[in-house]
Amino acid sequence: MDKSLSHQPVLLPMIGATLGKISKAAAVLLLVLALGVPPQVMFGQSNQQQEQQQREQQQRDQQQREQQEHEQQQREQQQRDQQQRDQQHREQ
Repeated sequence: MDKSLSHQPVLLPMIGATLGKISKAAAVLLLVLALGVPPQVMFGQSNQQQEQQQREQQQRDQQQREQQEHEQQQREQQQRDQQQRDQQHREQ
């Protein structure tokens, strides 16, 4: 019998007994470490997802700045138009 398999029946009950004594969070952490899974994959977002969200947020911010600039230009134009009408009215 393969040596790695000969210890398996003993190992599983030991793991089960040990996991019963520790918190679920610690058990998950141990499992992640044992499997070699990067923590961000198990517990959070990948860097790629974070970068995508940052790009989307930057795009929304840029669009908001452009919208505010456009609105400001419209207000200034309306103010100039009103001043011109006022000036024409006074000259009559």
